Amino acid sequence: MRRECKVVGVESFAFGERSDLALLVDPPGTYQGDSGMLWLTADGRAAAVHARGEGRAGNIASFKTASMSAARVCTYLGAQLYIG
Repeated sequence: MRRECKVVGVESFAFGERSDLALLVDPPGTYQGDSGMLWLTADGRAAAVHARGEGRAGNIASFKTASMSAARVCTYLGAQLYIG
């Protein structure tokens, strides 16, 4: 399923914690279990890894999310991301 979002914060706070990127997600939003999802730029480059949503109970969509920059993930893990 394709999802789109807008960056609304860089190196800001989301849900009371530091976040590399705060995102406003278009419908259908994100759901529990989406953690680790890779967000791409419009031209297909890795931008961020989804960390958490609004924390709503049940299977209710989150439209505000916090993500870690893809570059920081690679640096921290010593890994490369491949998009295929």
